[in-house]
Amino acid sequence: MVLLVEFGLITNRYGERLVDRFWKSVDKKGEDECWIWKSSLINGRYGSFRFITINTSAHRIAYELTHGRIIEKDTYVLHKCDNRLCCNPKHLFLGTQQDNMNDMIKKGRSVKCSHPNNKYGSKITIKDKRMICLLYKNKIATQKELAFKFDLSESRISYIVNGK
Repeated sequence: MVLLVEFGLITNRYGERLVDRFWKSVDKKGEDECWIWKSSLINGRYGSFRFITINTSAHRIAYELTHGRIIEKDTYVLHKCDNRLCCNPKHLFLGTQQDNMNDMIKKGRSVKCSHPNNKYGSKITIKDKRMICLLYKNKIATQKELAFKFDLSESRISYIVNGK
């Protein structure tokens, strides 16, 4: 990976610095508010920034740019705010996969739906699946939009709308 100092100096074919292109995709609000990523997404869930041929999580780049250091591959950038699109460095902290799991449990995000229509411990109910199919069939929402709305991957939405 290119050093961050170099990242700040690299320009694209239009003469725009990559660091400027990155921050242009972030809707910076107040100092303590979430700064929302407004460009492309990874699986409709996390911000994605393309650097040469590599897609990287936007919040990871935000952390690296702000703190001036490259983060090891096995280190995670976690959100205090639990907003996956947030790039505010004040809301980000480093941890391991175990730290990420502990944070999820502590904040009550690990509990699967206990709805009686929920089959095999899935994240959504049968009613949700019907709604997904209806919205997609009637062209009210794209698979990407449904993935974001229901907090599922686009591939999972594809399985649902195709009856798999």
